[in-house]
Amino acid sequence: MTREEDQPPEIRALDGKGGGTLLAWDKAVCEELPKSMFWLHLDWDTPLAHQLLVETFGVDPVAAEALVEEDTRPRSLAAGADEMVILRGVNLTPGAEPEDMISLRMLVNERRVITLTRRALRSIAEMKQDIDGGQGPVSTGDFMATLIEKMVERVAPVLAQLEDAIDEEEDDLVEGKLSHVESTLVGVRGRIIKLRRYLAPQREALVRLSHEKLGWISPEERARLAETANQLTRNIEDLDEFRERAQVIQEEIGLYYNRRLTRSTFVITMAASVLVPLNLVAGLFGMNVGGIPGKDSPFAFWVIAALFIALGVFVYLWGRRRID
Repeated sequence: MTREEDQPPEIRALDGKGGGTLLAWDKAVCEELPKSMFWLHLDWDTPLAHQLLVETFGVDPVAAEALVEEDTRPRSLAAGADEMVILRGVNLTPGAEPEDMISLRMLVNERRVITLTRRALRSIAEMKQDIDGGQGPVSTGDFMATLIEKMVERVAPVLAQLEDAIDEEEDDLVEGKLSHVESTLVGVRGRIIKLRRYLAPQREALVRLSHEKLGWISPEERARLAETANQLTRNIEDLDEFRERAQVIQEEIGLYYNRRLTRSTFVITMAASVLVPLNLVAGLFGMNVGGIPGKDSPFAFWVIAALFIALGVFVYLWGRRRID
């Protein structure tokens, strides 16, 4: 798990043309903040994060508290002149599980963008590269829309992996590899649940954000946010489909074992149906008393054996008809 605690906070002055300049932290904070647009990025888990937001950057204390909470739910809401957006991005760190999603907190207004993460997020790294290369956003609304687009775009490859996993489970089920299906299906269903847990409220946050009447968000940027929310809706629909397919696989496994249990019970029932009458008759004819039928007949044993065989065949055929 990659942490950013060893990296100092970064502040970039944005030129409004897609570029920006990384400023010396001590000079920017201790002397004077940039007069133009700027982007501040820091680790929300650092001890002084709340104090820095409130005292140096003038963030409302309640909003600052929400930005540094340990456990957050995706949402968007107005915080004075700022718009606070809390989202989750898939974890693409090598060796990590994508569904172990990374929290991103944003506080945006017309002049500044503040982002906070605790673990490395590729979308943030790409934004830094774009700005340093002069290909970044030209306004704070453009910044917010672009960053959210980058985060949502990374969901699709993860869903493709999940779809491949579900396809493999279905193929294994058809081929009768039930032990493999049982051992892996739980993990697949768990991944679906974890992803949907954060993506569903994230969609609602983006829908609300796209309808916010903010002067620093242009109609084009608002349309981009709406399209991103629509894309996230399709992702959630895919997750719902995967969840239903996984449920069908689970039900098929249950039906298979029920059929096996039914057949095992049938065999036991048939054996009992044949053996119980045999034991009864054998007990009767084994009594050491006079008057046993067929005692003096040389054919009595074979007659009784034939009757038992006929009884067994009849019971078996009758049971098969009932079980089918």
